[in-house]
Amino acid sequence: MGCVERRPCPQLPPCKGDSVLPAHVRPAGAAPDAGAGRRLQVRSEHLVSGPRGLCVTATDFSPNAIARTRARLGADGLHATLRREPADRIEQPDASADLVICVGVLDALGPETAARATAEIARVLAPGGRALFAMATDRDFRLSDPVASAMIHGYSAADADALMTPFSHVERDTYETTHGAGATGQSDWLIKVTK
Repeated sequence: MGCVERRPCPQLPPCKGDSVLPAHVRPAGAAPDAGAGRRLQVRSEHLVSGPRGLCVTATDFSPNAIARTRARLGADGLHATLRREPADRIEQPDASADLVICVGVLDALGPETAARATAEIARVLAPGGRALFAMATDRDFRLSDPVASAMIHGYSAADADALMTPFSHVERDTYETTHGAGATGQSDWLIKVTK
């Protein structure tokens, strides 16, 4: 575990719309992407406002995911700190992150590990900082597939809310997906929290 790659934190391009970042986010504020997998959510310029930038740390427990993220960042001319670590053990000081992204991770962990990961995200998030989560609902259409249902856990509204108790403000919405022969169904919880 530990640091896989460390480079100077770049300033990212300005956002072309509203920002999810709180006004107090300092230049080069810390932004872990917990369980980044093969993509890096924080690299989206929609998460950066004006001259402020974020010092991004992408984490994942999979060395293959870290390698793919490194290659993708290089192809895009971007840099981030990349670390191999699980989402429930983030190697970052308490209250040091302005923004934490956790997309498609909690549903892959299962309820007990997801609760530890959420508590860990709350630990590293600075007061007034925000976290963004996306995770499968208990009505996710993928749960009807035996292979997919073995890999993801769907959360009820009550279960999703229980995971978010460490935060002072929680906004929960759903994401509808078109699948199969044009059918639509609830797929993910989209949750924005403030500490």
